[in-house]
Amino acid sequence: MDRVYLLQHSYEPRTDCEVVKVIGAYRTREEAVEAVARLKGKPGFRNHPNLVDPDVGASDEGFHISEMVLGRDAWVDGFVSWSEAIDEG
Repeated sequence: MDRVYLLQHSYEPRTDCEVVKVIGAYRTREEAVEAVARLKGKPGFRNHPNLVDPDVGASDEGFHISEMVLGRDAWVDGFVSWSEAIDEG
C-alpha cells in the first residue's frame, strides 16, 4: 500500500474560526465514504453532513477525503498565519 485516504470533518462556527477533526485513514476511498455514511447522523456531524466535492464549489463545511501518498510531504510551501495575512491585506 503506497497511499491512504484521509478523512477529515470541518466547519466554521464563526467567520474567524475553523474547526477541523481528523477522523481516520483508510486503505480505499470507498472505505472512507463508508465511514462518512456511519458518522453523518451522529451529533455534531449531522449539522454538516455533506461529503465536500472541491470541484463543485459549494460549501466547504462537512467531510473531506484526501488521497495521501505515503512517504511524501503533502504540505511543502510553508504557511502564513492569520495575523500575517490580515497585515498584508
